[in-house]
Amino acid sequence: MTIDELGLSANARYAAQLVLARHPDVVFTSGKRDVREQARAMATNTLRYGIAWLGQTYKNRQMVEDLESWMEAHLDQTASIGQMTEGFYLTLQSTQAGQLAQFPHCRGDAFDIACPRYADGRINEDETQRIKHGIETLPLECGLQLVLTREGDHRVIHAQFLHAAESVQT
Repeated sequence: MTIDELGLSANARYAAQLVLARHPDVVFTSGKRDVREQARAMATNTLRYGIAWLGQTYKNRQMVEDLESWMEAHLDQTASIGQMTEGFYLTLQSTQAGQLAQFPHCRGDAFDIACPRYADGRINEDETQRIKHGIETLPLECGLQLVLTREGDHRVIHAQFLHAAESVQT
């Protein structure tokens, strides 16, 4: 994805530009998402890594319990990404209404970068840590809140920023 395609808020966009300048080979995989896209990402990773992934990734315990309860009540729909996405979406819309800005991706305040890999598919941990360090040392005006190199068992470089409506570039 290009930086324009990420649909980021001002802080996250500025940070992404700086990261790309420092690490021109990074591959952005995700930026701003609507609630349905967020539900799809959650469903995909839950199917891939198991139900425990939700609790390992999200701090909002009530939301995690609501999604787990939906899964328990709809076991026949938990093998399909499409059905799980729809179930997660409806659950988020009903039980988290008014709190959906809790997701930095839904605000456009976060982006994900693919962890660099060797030709054999293994993650290049040294390069992953260099990129993480590059994000951690961004200028303060970027408003970095968090940078991770995994979400549960999902390996990704996730960076999230304070929301800024206008450009922070000087």
